[in-house]
Amino acid sequence: MKWKSNENQGEIIAGKNGKGCGLDQLSNVSFIFVDDEQSIYVSDSENHRIMKWRKDAKEGVIVAGGNGWENQSNQVSYPVDLSFDDEGNLYVADYGNHRIERPINIMVDENISEEISNLLYELIDEIDAIYECDDCSIVDSTVKRQIKSQQTTTEATMVSYLCDNCVEKRHINAQKVLQDLESLAYEVEQRLKAIENTEKELDQWRDAQLQKNREFWDEYRRQVENFSSCRIRTLQYEYTMRQLKTERIRKRLKRAKYIGEHIYELSDQLNHLFPLSFINLISSEQFQNQFSLFLSNKEENSTNEQRKEFLDQLEQLAFLDQIIIPGDQFGIDDEIKDDFDE
Repeated sequence: MKWKSNENQGEIIAGKNGKGCGLDQLSNVSFIFVDDEQSIYVSDSENHRIMKWRKDAKEGVIVAGGNGWENQSNQVSYPVDLSFDDEGNLYVADYGNHRIERPINIMVDENISEEISNLLYELIDEIDAIYECDDCSIVDSTVKRQIKSQQTTTEATMVSYLCDNCVEKRHINAQKVLQDLESLAYEVEQRLKAIENTEKELDQWRDAQLQKNREFWDEYRRQVENFSSCRIRTLQYEYTMRQLKTERIRKRLKRAKYIGEHIYELSDQLNHLFPLSFINLISSEQFQNQFSLFLSNKEENSTNEQRKEFLDQLEQLAFLDQIIIPGDQFGIDDEIKDDFDE
């Protein structure tokens, strides 16, 4: 719309036929530029083109884009701004392609024919677009569009703009990263092998210790069993020996008592078998008293020293074992000899 000064109504200069993609239509105009000849340059954003409307023209002329919205040198995507330099070169803010594009010199001749204009557009493919490098921010013809697969996002591809130097740097950095990853993978592999070997050694050591412990406790159990068995046999032997000795002493006492009580009846036999001192000993009142004390189970009737002395005396009377008294069929030695041998 053109609004003259001090007027209440405006005049439609371009796009009188509503929204559309025809030469007499526009769609989402984002910027305009008016030159000295009152020609209007329009940033026709949604039609992805730059239009020129001469004064009093019924339709416009495409001066940039209009060939789709991809990233070729004869295409623009959602242009949002435009400008001219002193030489008449057009610069377009190609928003969708993230670049500044210089399509062609438009202002050299305002009366350029449509046929020549179309020919110029056929030559646009031979003109390099100008991009800004994403890494170093340089604006140069060496900056090129880079497209890579992007599988980690919902988009199929990732677009970037890099100059030749930055491409080389990224390539070198990528190589270094790969080398570092390979070194790290090798180191991890070696450490895993070391851990595996350590685990094997620990398992072997544990098995060896368990085996030693089993052998130790098995041997210890055998020794305890052998010791217990030997101890039991020893106790049985000591108990049996005490019983046999006790039995022998009792039989000796029995014979000594019998002889003492029948000393006169056995005098001839005793004089023939025993010395006179023995006969006097067993006939003495002291011997009879000691014998009575020994047979007593009351500790107050005899002392340990008295009982031990009497037992020592009886040990000296081994020849009593040969005497057979009434009630005994054999002598002491004949009766318990087999038990003693066993």
